[in-house]
Amino acid sequence: MTISPDIPDTKHCPKCDRNLPRTAFGPSKQTKDGLFGWCRECKRGGDRQSHVDHREERTAKMRAYYHADPEPQRARSRARAQANPEENRARATAWNRANLERRNAIARASDARRYLIVPERFREQWRRRNAVLRKGVKATPFTLEQLAAKLDYYGGRCRWCGAEAECWDHVKPLGKGGPHMLSNLTPACTPCNARKRDLWPLARWLFVLARAPR
Repeated sequence: MTISPDIPDTKHCPKCDRNLPRTAFGPSKQTKDGLFGWCRECKRGGDRQSHVDHREERTAKMRAYYHADPEPQRARSRARAQANPEENRARATAWNRANLERRNAIARASDARRYLIVPERFREQWRRRNAVLRKGVKATPFTLEQLAAKLDYYGGRCRWCGAEAECWDHVKPLGKGGPHMLSNLTPACTPCNARKRDLWPLARWLFVLARAPR
């Protein structure tokens, strides 16, 4: 930018009370000299503080804006990721390693929000993941509707003792080669699920159940 002789080459920042070169100020269409009132450093600090003070309000607005029309924003994100994949991956890896605690906190908060929306879907994902992690375990996909229908079949009660069902139990335990599929799942209460553990054949568990205090 060419500086006119009648325009000083410095400007005063009232925030930090310093006289700085005009290049230290960002552009602005709302001032006569075309420069922002605060220097760039002070403006960045003010923006960060404003973001902290209004985090929840801004997050809610951004989330509403995203859900109103998510596809264009997803397309832009994909384009940025595909433009420089190695650079993006390296930057993300470096940030994750330098901010491990914050990264884990963000992931936990995100999972908690999504869990509140569809908790059973998350539980099924965990069960399927745990099943797949076990060597040799067969996992056959099924829908949440099928799972709900099976729960209705048992009247929402534990198959073993008749109490209110609180979880799902693998009839043949995964540790004993049982598959993760709808036919091997049965509703159970927490005490029965804990006592059954990995008892197999089924007769062993039924023997323990018969002797359990009522």
